[in-house]
Amino acid sequence: MKNNTKTEPVRLLSIPGLCTFLSMGKNKAVEFGKLCGAELHIGRRCLYDRAVIEAVLDDPREFERVIASMSEE
Repeated sequence: MKNNTKTEPVRLLSIPGLCTFLSMGKNKAVEFGKLCGAELHIGRRCLYDRAVIEAVLDDPREFERVIASMSEE
């Protein structure tokens, strides 16, 4: 019998997945994803690239830029 559970994380996140990944509410998570440049539109769906977000979180300068942009609004 096969185990159908996924062992690797998905590359593209939906809004609920983005909220869980970032531990933020919907509005702040979507804003963070847009400012990171991780937002992708595929048809009517809006998905967020986990690799782009992880790269921003790993780079302190880029992370500070995104946080500063979020607090300006």
